[in-house]
Amino acid sequence: MATLPEAVNLKYGPPTIDSVEQNCRVEIFVPLKYSSIPRPSSVLILNSCNIEKAGNDSEIDEVCREIKELDLAENKLVDWTEILKILNHAQCLTFLNLSYNDLSREIPSNLVPRLQLLSKLVLIGTNINWPNVHTLLTGLAFQNLEELHLSLNNLSEVQDAGQRYPTIRIVHFNGNPVSNPKDIHLLGKMFPGLQSLVLADCPVRGLGDDEEFRSCFPVLEKLNLNNSMIPSWEEIEKLRGLPSLVDFRMVNCPAFEEYTEHERRQEMIARLDNVHRLNGGAVSRLEREDAERAFIRAHLGKEEHLLPPRYHELVVIHGQLNPLAEVDLSPKTEVTVNISHERGSTMQTISVYITVLELKQLVEKVTGIPVMRQRVFYVDQDMVNAHGPEEMRFHQKKLYRYNVESGDSFIIQDKKSC
Repeated sequence: MATLPEAVNLKYGPPTIDSVEQNCRVEIFVPLKYSSIPRPSSVLILNSCNIEKAGNDSEIDEVCREIKELDLAENKLVDWTEILKILNHAQCLTFLNLSYNDLSREIPSNLVPRLQLLSKLVLIGTNINWPNVHTLLTGLAFQNLEELHLSLNNLSEVQDAGQRYPTIRIVHFNGNPVSNPKDIHLLGKMFPGLQSLVLADCPVRGLGDDEEFRSCFPVLEKLNLNNSMIPSWEEIEKLRGLPSLVDFRMVNCPAFEEYTEHERRQEMIARLDNVHRLNGGAVSRLEREDAERAFIRAHLGKEEHLLPPRYHELVVIHGQLNPLAEVDLSPKTEVTVNISHERGSTMQTISVYITVLELKQLVEKVTGIPVMRQRVFYVDQDMVNAHGPEEMRFHQKKLYRYNVESGDSFIIQDKKSC
């Protein structure tokens, strides 16, 4: 296990070595061959360095005094006294990452230094509890913190200590097993200036009362509910009540189970007229109009009590629409053609996938003219005036390659009588 100064020296190398020899002091710079990383002036990235202890105060002060960004993720830090000792010498910090250290022990609140410049705090996968979160936010960075990451901390509920953190604009809460709408509301109350909230992979089962939900997020612009448990479109439509929401992400929830990806996007666009960016893609004016029209048509013919309120709003905008005509665009496999020969003519239904040779074999049964004596001419009803009949010379060529359609003709001649 290492201290922070030891980890810095191991990764970046010491800047100088002082040699004192009797009465003469000589300063020698020794470049480390094993270290190709220049010693940073404002950023320390020390993730996965097995740091367990803070180290000597004077050494910590030397390496942290001017540091603005400090990444201590995936180390062995478990004692808050050691962590706070480091932070006490890092008064210039704007970014701090303590992710994937076990921070479940109680924080000694009297030792928490105030970092006036700290704007981003990352605590992913730390097992931190709400009392510790509140201790950090009120003591460490109450004045200037803007971004807080609390993902993957097994927080099944939100505990409100009565404190409000108005400077925090961005909260990432991914992967916590919170499901009660009341807890989502508490996040909004706790962070009244929230502009971006990520709740991906949280089993959220609803958004709760419309009015309360709206009042808790007055300035929320971005919301991520990927892989939630939202059960219905009616719950999703509550997002229309958020006055500032323009950017929304949501994939995989029970409300989507019977929809294709295209249908899901259209449904969300039609229902959420306030959202201008959906799942990372901008919503154009044309896409919104197409989605709203598709929404109206999807609900045509339903009984009045089954129509969503949004249906009537969109009818006011676009009017009553008729169902789209059903056009069968599947390729035809059979056509009905006229087979004409010296003795008369007959109508036959044939497959477009048979070859010219197979057509001649069919003609032999109808006309009695042997295959080897036949000359077969194809007459395209639409192009006959421009090109005339086309002799079909290639026995292995299939009829669909001639673009044969119902109503076309085949003229059969006997070579013996030509």
